[in-house]
Amino acid sequence: MNDVVQMTGACFDVETQSPSAADALVRWLEFGRREQPRRSAQFRFGPMDLKIQRGALLVLSHSSPLLNHKLFACIDGRERAAAGSVVVNGVVSSAARIRGALSDSSSVSDALMTGLRMPDGDADEAKRRIESAFLFAGMLDLAYVRIKDIAEIDRARIAMTACLLRDADLYLLDEMALLFDASMSEKIHARAQLLAASGKTVVLATSAPEWLRDPSFPAAELNMGFAQNPLRAAARQAAAR
Repeated sequence: MNDVVQMTGACFDVETQSPSAADALVRWLEFGRREQPRRSAQFRFGPMDLKIQRGALLVLSHSSPLLNHKLFACIDGRERAAAGSVVVNGVVSSAARIRGALSDSSSVSDALMTGLRMPDGDADEAKRRIESAFLFAGMLDLAYVRIKDIAEIDRARIAMTACLLRDADLYLLDEMALLFDASMSEKIHARAQLLAASGKTVVLATSAPEWLRDPSFPAAELNMGFAQNPLRAAARQAAAR
C-alpha cells in the first residue's frame, strides 16, 4: 500500500477559550479595561479526506495551530478523531509525542537514549547513535543536566533530534521546528530530504509562510471550515514530488 496515512470523513473537535457578547458587556460594566472572563467554545473541523503517500516530503498548511495539533495527535495515536476514520500504515515518529513524554527527572542524555529507542545488547550501536544525536542536537554541554532545568527550546531540540533519528515510516514535525536557529534548521532540512530519498515520509504541519515557500517541502493546503459553517472541507491528496 502506497499511502502511509488515509483519512476519510475525519472530523476534529477543538476547544478554545473565547469571550462571548455577554463577556464583552461585563468587561465594560464591571471590569473596566481589565481582562474579561472567557468561556470555552468547541468547534468541529471537517469532514476531511486526506492521503499521504510513502516517500512524501511535504508541509500541511492551515491557519489554525490547534487543527495542526489535532491532526498530528490523531495520526500519532495521542487522540482519536471525533468522526470518520484515520488509518496509519507503518511506524510513526512524532516530535510532539516525544516532547510530551520527557521526564523532568531525566538527564538530557537519558532523554535522548529513551527517545531514540536504543537497541538492547548492542553497546557499540547505542554509543554510535547517542553520539550522532548529540552532534545533531548540539547539546553535548547539557548531557547531564536535568530536563526540568533546561529551556523549552532545548526540550524541543531533544524531541526533534530523537524524532528524526528514530527508525520509522512516518515522521511528524510540528511548529516547534520553526523556533530553531539556522544551523539546526539546515540539519532538519537535510535529514528530512535524506529520509524521503530512502522512501520514508516526512510531514511538517505549520502556518508559517517561510516554510510554505520552501521548494524542498511541497505544500498541501488543508482548506476546511467549521462544521457549523458548512464550508465543504477537503484536503487534497498530498503526493510525493
